[in-house]
Amino acid sequence: MDGTHLDLRFAEVLRSYRTTARLSQRELADRAGLSVGAVRDLEQGRRRTPRRSTARRLGAALGLPAPPPSGPAAAGRFVLRVLGPLELRVGGRPVRLGPPRQRAVLGLLALHPNTLVHREEIIDRLWPRAAPATAVHLVQAYVSRLRALLLPGAPAERRRAVLESTGASYRLRIRADGLDLLRFGRLTEQARTAVTAGDHLLAGERYEAALRLWRGTPLADVDLLRGSAPVATLAEQRIATAIRYAEAAARTGRHHPVPQLRILADADPLHEALHARLMIALAGGGQQAAALQVYAQISARLVDQLGLTPGPELTGARLQVLRGDADAPPGPG
Repeated sequence: MDGTHLDLRFAEVLRSYRTTARLSQRELADRAGLSVGAVRDLEQGRRRTPRRSTARRLGAALGLPAPPPSGPAAAGRFVLRVLGPLELRVGGRPVRLGPPRQRAVLGLLALHPNTLVHREEIIDRLWPRAAPATAVHLVQAYVSRLRALLLPGAPAERRRAVLESTGASYRLRIRADGLDLLRFGRLTEQARTAVTAGDHLLAGERYEAALRLWRGTPLADVDLLRGSAPVATLAEQRIATAIRYAEAAARTGRHHPVPQLRILADADPLHEALHARLMIALAGGGQQAAALQVYAQISARLVDQLGLTPGPELTGARLQVLRGDADAPPGPG
């Protein structure tokens, strides 16, 4: 929804997003700071060239990621994605990132955006057993090549400002619209603020937008970072976000997060809180038998693999399903 060319398809997309968010035209207009007439004209295709600022305000009101810039400013812009396989796009086109260790350097810096990462930490991750005598020079070479990939054709000073070297540390300077990890953090923070304010509908929209950024395991194709603490933390944040999304949806009578919860539950078959929330979501959608089947399956896995019985979250969710009380958050019964 970049706002550069409005046609009937744009109008349909805008109307679809608003309907999915369960907003009236007036509610969307109020959130975006527009008039009801402006929203009505956009949805009916009466305006062909809305201002970019209008499109941004509508996207923010609907919880959508910020649109990329257009025109000459976009030509050299780079976008990184780490919530799935590592991906770099420059001017909208994918860029090959080179050998595995060079990819790992970029992935590691992207996991710590706008933060200094000491060279020793990079070396330890690139050569976990024994680093070669040339490790420092190799890291410097990787950083130099990455600068050229991030900003091809840019002056050396600008390249060094984006991938900064300070003493024995490096820092990737990047804005939220250039890194999915930062957008994810911004959206989840907005969702938590909405929960605090009691606006569970808005919270659900923000959580849903945050989850749409994910494409799989963080940096799934960077073997040298697999199992690292930042990657594991991100994976757990994804699960926590899905649970909070389902809780917000339940409080507004919407239980459609079942597909997202199911995918994550299949990937983490022993996560009790995740399965408890899946049970509630299924029951809320009228699938009580499926919810009880989820309980039976994870209970069997806990006993067989860990020698444990279900904890209070699972047993509480089971009682809620049996009582038909699917709108309350799961907890001890």
